[in-house]
Amino acid sequence: MSHITSTGRRLSLNQKHAHYANRRERAFCELSVKTIEAEKLSSQLQHDREFGNYLSRLAHYSSAVAKQAEETHGEVRDTSPGASGGPYVKKTEKDKPLDSSWLSGAPGRRRSTLF
Repeated sequence: MSHITSTGRRLSLNQKHAHYANRRERAFCELSVKTIEAEKLSSQLQHDREFGNYLSRLAHYSSAVAKQAEETHGEVRDTSPGASGGPYVKKTEKDKPLDSSWLSGAPGRRRSTLF
């Protein structure tokens, strides 16, 4: 007895069993690949969720720090270059540039050189 495939080929009983075994194996391989892809996507989704939660906590923390700074120092402005969010610092009249006199050594003494 022969078997006719969907493409019209005529197969013997042994060929029929081999044909269906190949189809099962191919389907199993495709399913395995799809399962692996689904696991990768699930892992990526979990990572994205965790990263989103981290960003949310970071934004909440940043907001809390800004609020605390404003309560402590009054007016607060963002001093980060060109972007919102960053270190919040209150500028006052007392703020002076850092004293760099130590770079040249003590007053009245020459700075020693290495060479």
